[in-house]
Amino acid sequence: MQNNNTYWQIEFVTIPRFAELFCSILESLGASSTAKFEQNAERIKVEAIFTEKRKAETAQQFTRQQFPRDLIFSQDLIELSPQDWQKTSIQDFKPMNFGKRLCVHPSWDAPQNNNRENIILDPGLAFGTGTHPTTALCLEWLDENIHGNEIVIDYGCGSGILAMAAIKLGAQKVYAVDIDPEAIIVTKENIKINKLPTDKIEVLLPEKLPEIKADILIANILANPLMNLAPLFKTLIKSRGKIALSGILAEQQTTVKEHYEKWFRINPPQAQDEWVILSDAI
Repeated sequence: MQNNNTYWQIEFVTIPRFAELFCSILESLGASSTAKFEQNAERIKVEAIFTEKRKAETAQQFTRQQFPRDLIFSQDLIELSPQDWQKTSIQDFKPMNFGKRLCVHPSWDAPQNNNRENIILDPGLAFGTGTHPTTALCLEWLDENIHGNEIVIDYGCGSGILAMAAIKLGAQKVYAVDIDPEAIIVTKENIKINKLPTDKIEVLLPEKLPEIKADILIANILANPLMNLAPLFKTLIKSRGKIALSGILAEQQTTVKEHYEKWFRINPPQAQDEWVILSDAI
């Protein structure tokens, strides 16, 4: 849960091509938000904000142990006051448009008359605000593929951003699933903030998911769990349903695509930066 007194920031300098990977890993380890600041052609600074010192220290230790020293040029753990964190968030997080119909914005910076479906989402609660390429790819895919009255499964819901987007775009029902109990809490909070009908979004742990067949299953997690979940995902989708998979690095796309083609016909990937989204070819 969020600590109202102090925030913790990890910042380190690395090679530009690894910045997105580090952001994704830090978010999976509990970072509330991440940001990148290019220093020059060979160096980029990555910052990650944590609401718990324990999670920040664990993430710092993990990166030190798992990555070679010549990949991380410097690394610091900095204590921030709420005022410092809020100032940084307000400066860095602005309204963002996705596809033709969606806009994600923080509560303090609502767009005026943008003729889009607006999702209020402040950084700092859980992974998924639209700033990461994997989330952006998923939002754009939903904008193209939800036409109304679909049953949707958002597997690995994080902040609930994709589940809320699906409802805003016209889905009939969304099952927002996550293994992290904190993500379940945060998703429910964001649903309330956005004043969405709770009977249209059911938020639950994987073992609580009812026996359903969805029109759409979207999963923005990471390549390895996506590989493991493929047989399960096949059982959760209607025969003419659609699947979208993100959290996949470009270098991993062939492996994931070939694995999923045991059950699905996969389209050529759509890419943003070093990340891709795979979807079926129905």
